[in-house]
Amino acid sequence: MTRRHEASDEEKAHVFLQYWNLTKNTTYARMFKTAMEDLYEMRDWSVESILQANDKVLAATHNPDWYEHVLADRSGIDLAFTLIQTTKLDYARFRPIMFLDFTFRLQTQKDVQAVVQAAGGASRGDFRSYLDVVDALLHKYVQEGMPATKLGHAYWRTLQCGNPDAMDAESAYDRLNALPDCEEMTLEQTRPPQDYLIRHVIERSAAHGLPIQIHTGHHETSVSGDGNVITKSNVEGLIPLLLAYPEAKFVLLHAGLPYHQAYLSMPKISRTSMPISLGRTSFRRPSPSRFYIRSWKWH
Repeated sequence: MTRRHEASDEEKAHVFLQYWNLTKNTTYARMFKTAMEDLYEMRDWSVESILQANDKVLAATHNPDWYEHVLADRSGIDLAFTLIQTTKLDYARFRPIMFLDFTFRLQTQKDVQAVVQAAGGASRGDFRSYLDVVDALLHKYVQEGMPATKLGHAYWRTLQCGNPDAMDAESAYDRLNALPDCEEMTLEQTRPPQDYLIRHVIERSAAHGLPIQIHTGHHETSVSGDGNVITKSNVEGLIPLLLAYPEAKFVLLHAGLPYHQAYLSMPKISRTSMPISLGRTSFRRPSPSRFYIRSWKWH
């Protein structure tokens, strides 16, 4: 609808209602309905009501106190973690958590150069130099207010992580660095440096005292580009990492659904205090959330 600039607001409202009537039973739609009713007093889902709500939303965007009203006054939220892949935030209640997948999802020379540039460097080097670049980038993010690291690799590969030696990782990295700009390696070909760098990011995050958030369980389909293969998100694949880094503070997000039985055993494996992280599970799947809360005391 937003791309149809020639359409009037009323025409867009009619189109919106067509989709709304098909999706209003979903959890996301019900959440949206609750927010619109609470914040904008929207009671009737008609074209006229949508147009009135649209005017209210536009007015709110020009209200400098709107975030404070919604987050603090209405929701009781002290801090909100953003996932918009920037540390440049202009609101005191926001804290940036950065996905670091791009530091180890390396398939082209451009991928490597993007990390180097993000860290403030100029040119690529060997694998040892690249590890220093990742260290510098992590330090930079911490200085800019990042309170935790996030890994979302379950969206594009499995959570299982091998333990390659530095020579294997370096060998694959060197082959990548020697590629012409127009060529790329497959994810399977770059698996050794991937696994090595995942472990490196965890190790360095722990050294900074940062919690490591890891996506587990159901995917967000809007950003899942590989067919939403749920087996990639099986929390059991993380067991070697939990054992390898007892000093790390892991936060396994979204309660691992549908692998929730295994998820409940993860804190026994980790030697640090691991919180149960329901995240969006509490509103998407209320019944499993109640199961978690009842079962947690027995684990």
